[in-house]
Amino acid sequence: MKKTVYYRLMRMLQSKGLTLKHSMVAALTATVLLAGCGGGGSPATTGSGTAQLGYISGGAMKLFVLSNLTTPIATTTTSTSTNPIDAGSFSFTGANLVANQYYLVEISGGFDIDVNDDGIIDLTTQKALQGKFSALVKGSSLSAGNVRFSAFSDMAYQQNKGSFANLTTPSN
Repeated sequence: MKKTVYYRLMRMLQSKGLTLKHSMVAALTATVLLAGCGGGGSPATTGSGTAQLGYISGGAMKLFVLSNLTTPIATTTTSTSTNPIDAGSFSFTGANLVANQYYLVEISGGFDIDVNDDGIIDLTTQKALQGKFSALVKGSSLSAGNVRFSAFSDMAYQQNKGSFANLTTPSN
């Protein structure tokens, strides 16, 4: 990737309240799940995943169809569990997800409860999430619970948010 992409990512993360060290760790370890395979079939009513920049506890989650980014089709809150297996997890219910359709998922608020990303939750060093992070995800990935929120998912969204028309009717 070009140096300018990394520079923009670091500046964006720092503007959301993350330290340079934490921004670099998040950028290097985060994954983006933009494309998952999935067939057609009946819409799923549940979508789930994990909000992770560390673990985001108590974050407000919103799910949008790309044709309407003002009114969410579902909302939820990330888990406040202090168990690393459950921390930051979320589940949207009643969303009627279409496998081959893309959705925008946003998180705001909540706390990073693993600030140094060592896999050990430490509530004494938790840090409030500032701003919001977003991800474009396929309905099949949400239905399978294969979604991880990260710095890269937000960067991918920010870089491509003007190209939604190409994602509203995807093919396999």
